[in-house]
Amino acid sequence: MVNTNNPKAGLAIGTMLGGGAFVTMIVFGTVILVKPFKIAKFATIRDLGIYIIGIGWIAFIMLFDTKMYFWQPLVFLILYLIYVAIIVFEKFIREFIEKRKAFKNSQEKISPNILSIP
Repeated sequence: MVNTNNPKAGLAIGTMLGGGAFVTMIVFGTVILVKPFKIAKFATIRDLGIYIIGIGWIAFIMLFDTKMYFWQPLVFLILYLIYVAIIVFEKFIREFIEKRKAFKNSQEKISPNILSIP
């Protein structure tokens, strides 16, 4: 797209965003209608969060920069590496969150035994 004399970056970005929106809304909605299932909360939040950050970065580049610099695509690479790291360490992250919740719940259940001295 960029090597042509008349690059149509808007068309390329619109295609990516449209494809992402189609998969997110239409395909996902159809699957839920055909065969209801339980959604993994952590995985859904993870995937949608990374997707929204990526869309936000594309919007930021399109709105505030007229040129593409070398470091801008590197942000996508870093975002992807963070995504892969989250997937790899998901078990440890989930265990950490569960331990933290259990600790908070145990702290709330402790009722101090206050002795009054006359």
